[in-house]
Amino acid sequence: MDKKAVLLALLQLEQYRLKVQKNEIKSTANDFTIRCCQAELASNFFTNRNDWTKILKNEYGLVY
Repeated sequence: MDKKAVLLALLQLEQYRLKVQKNEIKSTANDFTIRCCQAELASNFFTNRNDWTKILKNEYGLVY
């Protein structure tokens, strides 16, 4: 998987996590579980969450 594919997967997971957090959708996965998945996915390309969330905000328009 290349960095762009990882970023797109992280974006999808983050959008899903935010919908769960805002009670827009029901899920058996909680915030902690989703963040663990994100951390594992991001670990080969980024040193921390702030690195990839900054890119998602700037390049993909992620809004919190």
